[in-house]
Amino acid sequence: MKKILLGVLGVMVAGSVTFATARALFTATATVNSIHIKAGTAGLEVGPNDSSTSTSWSVSSGWAVDGFYPGWGETDNKHTNIVVKNTGNSVPMSIKAQLTNVNSTDWANDLKYAVEVAVNGNGGATGYQSLLQWNAGAISLPGTIAQGNHAHYIVYMRVPRSYGFGYYGGKEVGNEIAGKYLQSIEFTLTGTQSN
Repeated sequence: MKKILLGVLGVMVAGSVTFATARALFTATATVNSIHIKAGTAGLEVGPNDSSTSTSWSVSSGWAVDGFYPGWGETDNKHTNIVVKNTGNSVPMSIKAQLTNVNSTDWANDLKYAVEVAVNGNGGATGYQSLLQWNAGAISLPGTIAQGNHAHYIVYMRVPRSYGFGYYGGKEVGNEIAGKYLQSIEFTLTGTQSN
């Protein structure tokens, strides 16, 4: 009797498992379509003021330096103003600048050591760096520029009385720069996503 009872119980358990797993369920689906994915853009412009920026700006009429000497610009702040605009539509950018082009014949003279440039504004300053340093690698400009905004910078130039750099030996500036010049100097500004 016990065997018959266990057999009937086993058949009932097997039947209920089969019924529970074989029953039909309602299902429904929905779709999402017309999805468009588009990357934002990064854009950078530079110019003398807010209303005159472009991707390439020639300052030939704006800032020609002539007649400098050892000590020039140390006390009277020789400078020009520039505006850098983030024309991209999606991200804030940090800006780096590098001297990327100069007449190679002129580059052989000592002005690359003697002439120093600093950039102030947008909440900070680069400190004075020689043209050789600006050429050796990109230097970060202060702050970041939010999308669609601009930053005002003041670019200072000087010729100190000595090179003042440890690896230049603190050499005094003198006749080696007399009558020398650099022309067609070009700095390249690079904006990089900052977040």
